[in-house]
Amino acid sequence: MSDGTREENPDFSFIEYFPGAVQMYKGGSTFINKFDADEFGQQRSLNIYYPFASRGDWELGSWLLRSGLSMGAIDVFLSLDLLKVRKLPLSFRTAKELRGRAELLPGGPRWKVQELRTSHPTKRPVLLYWRDSLELVQSQSS
Repeated sequence: MSDGTREENPDFSFIEYFPGAVQMYKGGSTFINKFDADEFGQQRSLNIYYPFASRGDWELGSWLLRSGLSMGAIDVFLSLDLLKVRKLPLSFRTAKELRGRAELLPGGPRWKVQELRTSHPTKRPVLLYWRDSLELVQSQSS
């Protein structure tokens, strides 16, 4: 029954065949292929937290970057004697070094911004921040 016809079943359901409806195409690259092929792929194969030295290094860096602290406040924190006495194996010593490491991480789809015109005057421009939904789906599925 592979000619596009229906096959009736006694329980009132049917199966409809569509030959050639499903095809697989070879080629193309996934996000992981691109991730592994970049200039830091070799380092990440040896250290999954690269560009950070370890999980603890990554956790502290992630917390500092998400904390809302200013770059100056992060520098003050990183210069505390407590960190120096314990000789924590951090891969960064300043906020600038931390930021540089974070920028080495692979990114996803970028945010876009568009100024919207309004029919009424506003004190500040109305900005719409958005991401391309097709880029999001592609980054999630590849």
